[in-house]
Amino acid sequence: MIVLQFVLAKFAEDAATPMQELALLANHKSVGITIFLCACLRLAWRLRQGVPPPLPMPGWQAIASRISHLSPLSCMSKRLSRLLAQNRGVTAKILKQIRFAS
Repeated sequence: MIVLQFVLAKFAEDAATPMQELALLANHKSVGITIFLCACLRLAWRLRQGVPPPLPMPGWQAIASRISHLSPLSCMSKRLSRLLAQNRGVTAKILKQIRFAS
């Protein structure tokens, strides 16, 4: 689903007509909401079931495991902060600056 997001966004940029762009962005938004809801469902499941006991592994694998678990959370928090900023009346100009800075 994540790869589909990139494909939809790229096709929307290259759309021939504004209607095609709008349709692609609507699908992009729907897939994004689906990804967000799946992540929330997984988080709720994890909170309810608890953390499983760690498996024995070398130190480098433990570090890689932590990084791979924190990366999606950082992406979600970045998107969520943008959504909250939009709802607080931040202008489109500032949002564009944030987008180009990241």
